Amino acid sequence: ACKIPSAGETTKQADVGFTPKYILITRATCPHCPPVKALVAEYKDIEGKLYDADTEEGLAVAQKYGVMSTPTLIAVDAEGNELGTAHDEVEGKQLLDTIRVGIANAK
Repeated sequence: ACKIPSAGETTKQADVGFTPKYILITRATCPHCPPVKALVAEYKDIEGKLYDADTEEGLAVAQKYGVMSTPTLIAVDAEGNELGTAHDEVEGKQLLDTIRVGIANAK
């Protein structure tokens, strides 16, 4: 896992912009991030958003969810509340499969 640098105190609120079913937080220099990015790309039926923790927006989202390392995959509900997290491909697949079942049951 790649550590996310602390930005100290911030008053800026993270603006996710829409209601995703997952949020993936990565860093360009993270060697563990590409496999998880590839994994979420396989789940085209699940809405989600990717953030780079090295950007101001990505860091704000990471801080909002208490993310300390990348990759971090977060399942969220309609209000953006965290439902679960994953940090690698195996955990990520389990989390995405759970989201998929939840979507199917909601229909």
